[in-house]
Amino acid sequence: MDAAISDSSPPNKRRYGGVLPEERQRLRRAKLIDGALEVFGTKGFHATTVREVCVAAHLTERYFYESFKTLPQLFLATYAELREQLMALTLASLKQAEPTPLGMLEPAMRVFLEFIRDDPRRGRVMLVDSLGVNDEVAALSGATARDYSAMMRQHLHLLVPKSRTRAVMLAIWFHDAIYDTHLQDNEERSAVLAGEMLRQAGADAALIDSVQRKVRATHRHEWTDGDPDTAVFLDLDLGILAAPVEVYDRYAQQVAQEWAWVPEAAYQQGRAKVLQAFLDRPRIYFTPALQALWESPARANLQRELGTLTASGG
Repeated sequence: MDAAISDSSPPNKRRYGGVLPEERQRLRRAKLIDGALEVFGTKGFHATTVREVCVAAHLTERYFYESFKTLPQLFLATYAELREQLMALTLASLKQAEPTPLGMLEPAMRVFLEFIRDDPRRGRVMLVDSLGVNDEVAALSGATARDYSAMMRQHLHLLVPKSRTRAVMLAIWFHDAIYDTHLQDNEERSAVLAGEMLRQAGADAALIDSVQRKVRATHRHEWTDGDPDTAVFLDLDLGILAAPVEVYDRYAQQVAQEWAWVPEAAYQQGRAKVLQAFLDRPRIYFTPALQALWESPARANLQRELGTLTASGG
């Protein structure tokens, strides 16, 4: 008797296809969040309608109101889902990293970079639109920045003060927002786009200026504005140069693929010139802590790739 009761569905809990109503609602809610990421991440929160989210989720509007009362409520849920994903990936990376303070920097930052570069919609939701939805989203966004930077700062030695973490993260997201190897002004175009999107999101002028300065600084990778956060940002952007050999070699192959439209001999000569320019600098990294950690492996990687190019006739 007890076994029969435990195996049966509760009263008024009709199953469809073996799935209880609560589970079906959970699945519909997840589809709405996926649809929201697509629409928020491509059009922006303020240009999005409930109908567009429902179309992207392949659901009717009545199912929207089953789980959410308003679009800001859905945005909050979408942001929270992305936050959870980012935190989980970062914690997993830190657990596998070399157990030294700065030894954990590169893999943890790589998680953040890959998280927003692999899917730029995440960056728009978490870093741009979150500035201008409502106070509840702003509070969660601020808490995320504090939590993430606190988790990172255990290993960054306070390279970036808590109050300025957002500018560095936004610059990381925007600096390759426009990237076309056929163009020579990607950085300027990306800086202009950053200004436009951040103004639309309600960001203050100081934040916009800080982000744009950092993005423009990647044109020559020179630290000229005197802002220590720009130095950190530029160093993080060049962190790949100090990656383990197999990671760096994959990066070098990806760069070559991006320039595949250029004749091989011309590419080799151009790439060799870029590598030599970095090697000729008195130091590649501006931040003392990161210079101590990354300078030697970066120079070894650059020299090895340069040797390969030279041997190939570059």
